[in-house]
Amino acid sequence: MASSFSFVDDLIRDYLNYRGLTSTLRTFDNEIGKIPIGQFRADRIIEQLTIYIHQFDINNLIDYWTQLEQRLLSTLIIRSQHQTNVLTKTRTNLYRCYLIHAIQSSKTDKINEFFDRLAKTLQQS
Repeated sequence: MASSFSFVDDLIRDYLNYRGLTSTLRTFDNEIGKIPIGQFRADRIIEQLTIYIHQFDINNLIDYWTQLEQRLLSTLIIRSQHQTNVLTKTRTNLYRCYLIHAIQSSKTDKINEFFDRLAKTLQQS
């Protein structure tokens, strides 16, 4: 769902750029930036990620994590390769939690869906 919103947001940005509505575009970007992700509360973010894992909702899990990376983690000042590795390891461990939960619950369809959805991403990393 988060990727759907970012897709629509990108379409709106393209339209506003095309029409030359730069002040409207700045206002739009400012308003988008004000929308809180769980009000940046770690407990709410973790709760939402856990819900997606327990519901075997890989699409929303990936979308939510992507939204976190784009809107929250991208604002952090990354000073070293070590910090970048920490973010990558966190994403990997999140996917592992999903996969382990699916295996423990004997959800082979969800395991197949996981690998169908993330095969290219996992091969690259």
